[in-house]
Amino acid sequence: MGLGTIIRPTEGFRTELVKTKPSENQTPGQILVWDITNKYYKLPANNDSNARSAVVVDTDTNVGKGVANVDIDGIREVLEREWEVVVKTTTNVNIGDYLKYSATVPGEVAKYDVAVDTDGNKIVGICVKLESQEHYDVTASLTNPTAGSNIIMRKFGPRAPVDTA
Repeated sequence: MGLGTIIRPTEGFRTELVKTKPSENQTPGQILVWDITNKYYKLPANNDSNARSAVVVDTDTNVGKGVANVDIDGIREVLEREWEVVVKTTTNVNIGDYLKYSATVPGEVAKYDVAVDTDGNKIVGICVKLESQEHYDVTASLTNPTAGSNIIMRKFGPRAPVDTA
């Protein structure tokens, strides 16, 4: 499996074609944030906060179209709804940890730390397991992902902003 692979699609599964920031190369597995002002998805600023996110999915629309994806500039096929999808983490995470936009690499995720990250809008999903353990023996213990790992994240769908007051 590769980054942006959607896990266990079933009846009712669908992706969306959405407007994205022109001239920005968003590749499969990257998490995008909704830009309220410009009305399109874009790579998030480091440690961004937003209650609406999408993951670029691994489809023909988003791969094999040239290194810069120039012939599909300004539109991407994404997963906006709640589903499991393969993404990359920039920090060590434990299975079951909440995930947020990375503080160092736009488009990747990091562990959400309640002691540091007081804004609940930063949460984009939850760590399910390592991508390499998708077809793993269910009786074995799961390995906690380290920084730079491909993980399966249950991506949360769009939601109302979290009141942090």
